[in-house]
Amino acid sequence: MEKLLLHFCCAICGIGIFEELKDKLSVTGFWFNPNIYPLEEYEKRREAVKRLSEKLGFPVIYNDEYSQEEWLTAVKGFAEDAEKRHLFCYRLRLERTARYAQENGFTYFSSSLLSSPQQKHEEIKKIGRELEEKTGVKFYYQDFRNNYYPEKRKAKELGLYSQKYCGCLYSQR
Repeated sequence: MEKLLLHFCCAICGIGIFEELKDKLSVTGFWFNPNIYPLEEYEKRREAVKRLSEKLGFPVIYNDEYSQEEWLTAVKGFAEDAEKRHLFCYRLRLERTARYAQENGFTYFSSSLLSSPQQKHEEIKKIGRELEEKTGVKFYYQDFRNNYYPEKRKAKELGLYSQKYCGCLYSQR
């Protein structure tokens, strides 16, 4: 079975994707989210992904390179420009996912961001395709937004943490 490395931004956004793809691909989660603020929020989301992986039975690789200072420095010039900040975050997390997928023999990489109706799918897809060209690992694109509200209900049933904002300091405001 071909292997997919699925970046998880949170547990909720990944539930439906995992359940939809588990019979087609061998899915491994990938946690890399240095943008999440504050640290307590990061830890809550990480723990929810861990609990989800245990409940549904899929592995997750945790890349815990977390430094708010580094992230804030990286976005300093465009922090208040939500469009630029989102593109930066998409690229940062997708690049790390694609690189890990390339180094570890995955066929595909993707992101749970694709289940959120708040995210910019065309931009995510564009970045994914660029990284596909760069790494040779295929970007798996599918519009999973139809899973979003069922995912929220399932997360509640499973007792998983449900965040109130996208993740970074600026979206928290």
